[in-house]
Amino acid sequence: PRCRRLQLKDMIPTEMQRLTKYPLLLQSIGQNTEEPKEREKVELAAECCREILHHVNQAVRDMEDLLRLKDYQRRLDLSHLRQSSDPMLSEFKNLDITKKKLVHEGPLTWRVTKDKAVEVHVLLLDDLLLLLQRQDERLLLKSHSRTLTPTPDGKTMLRPVLRLTSAMTREVATDHKAFYVLFTWDQEAQIYELVAQTVSERKNTREPLLSSSENGNGGRETSPADARTERILSDLLPFCRPGPEGQLAATALRKVLSLKQLLFPAEEDNGAGPPRDGDGVPGGGPLSPA
Repeated sequence: PRCRRLQLKDMIPTEMQRLTKYPLLLQSIGQNTEEPKEREKVELAAECCREILHHVNQAVRDMEDLLRLKDYQRRLDLSHLRQSSDPMLSEFKNLDITKKKLVHEGPLTWRVTKDKAVEVHVLLLDDLLLLLQRQDERLLLKSHSRTLTPTPDGKTMLRPVLRLTSAMTREVATDHKAFYVLFTWDQEAQIYELVAQTVSERKNTREPLLSSSENGNGGRETSPADARTERILSDLLPFCRPGPEGQLAATALRKVLSLKQLLFPAEEDNGAGPPRDGDGVPGGGPLSPA
């Protein structure tokens, strides 16, 4: 009778299921406890229960994320990276994402050019952003070219693996579902335009990206109130698009380090002052306006 005809397998989960109810029970007891010292002990016990519950929930989420990453790793196709001669991709030819932390994931559209859009599944890890293309059961990491006439072969390669330590984001004024991500790589910069299916999905993707970038001491959101920042970024964005503006792309990309310094007014507050002409810029010289 005490077992209510329950089998052992039915009784084992009982204690774990009760864990979520302990904080509410202790909170109710504390509210009805008149003795201050006793009430303090009950409240402390309730707080400990909440911390235990949070730890258990986080451990479950971490394990679920790890299982997803293991599945993605099994399906990950690195053949395009291994065949690439791009020195920026050499460190990712044996990428193991199971050693990373999953921050966010979801579908986005990658606007490579005005006439070319690629459907990707985005994996935001603790230090990387991956743009995965689905092909049957495989997940491809594949670069895409975009025509920029000043380059030697007339093209620039947009990479599918991006480090967050050099990332900045900016809204697209003409599309509330889209946002730009600007990445700097040594002596060059690249701008990616990513589009979500809804405004809320864009927010759900962009905010974790901002948070991960800031934790990596790299990216930050550009301030709409900063007129200088808005002017510089507005001048820079057309450089990464095909067309007449592309004639200035090579120069603009080489000088992106100077741009990044201008985006951080906090450095001026620390006494560093605004960047001088040529500071941090290969070849020197001020940032040319559009």
